[in-house]
Amino acid sequence: MSGGMSIPKMGISTPAPPLPARLRPAAAPSPSTAQVMSVLSLAVADLKSAESSLEATSLCLGALFRAFPARAALAHVVDPSTGEFAITCALGEDADRLLMTREPISDWVLAAAFFSKRPIVIDHGPLGAAPPERHAFFGQVRGAVVVPILAADGTPLGALELVDTARSAMVDRRTLTAAGELADACAVFFEEHGVQLRNVVLPSGMLPPADPVSDELVEMRARADSTPEVDPRATIPDLEVVEAIEVMRRTG
Repeated sequence: MSGGMSIPKMGISTPAPPLPARLRPAAAPSPSTAQVMSVLSLAVADLKSAESSLEATSLCLGALFRAFPARAALAHVVDPSTGEFAITCALGEDADRLLMTREPISDWVLAAAFFSKRPIVIDHGPLGAAPPERHAFFGQVRGAVVVPILAADGTPLGALELVDTARSAMVDRRTLTAAGELADACAVFFEEHGVQLRNVVLPSGMLPPADPVSDELVEMRARADSTPEVDPRATIPDLEVVEAIEVMRRTG
């Protein structure tokens, strides 16, 4: 699957000569370590004012996208009724086409982050494993940064994923630790407020247990089927989130 687009040829043209180096637009510099830490710490504080898990997820993903420039950023949130992880927020060119696509908990990239219980860096180099389809969607990618969202007991609730981070991005132990702290704050929000997928709110009591085939999950699935729908526009003031919901409704 590719996000590219073929452009029809409109006749023969002579390519323009390259601009002198002094006239070429400089690439935007990546945030410094201090700026990364500031962006992530502010996001942790802003989570307290979020009104839904969709707003919280959008806030966290946006902060990571600013802190670590990348080709795309994807937020995976657990669906307690199936145990799958749905992409509820996507940033980057054409990334919205992946909204509400789903991955099983066995997805090797997500599983690696859940097993590590901390942010990890995935390498898709010659010696690395083949990239998952959602990464291949963006073409040739070098790798990804995956930040797991885990409940207090270690149960996976979701993940924040940066696809093909810029070479200049400040990805190191200190900044990844800060990213993990943001994910921890997001997990606390999920456990207190529940998770929201599309226009359905699933209360925190319905979050999946550690055992994915337990009797509790079977009961949760039945309860999820009867969960009333709500209009997310009534609780999410963030315009980008509202637009994302509208995209999901048109394509769902």
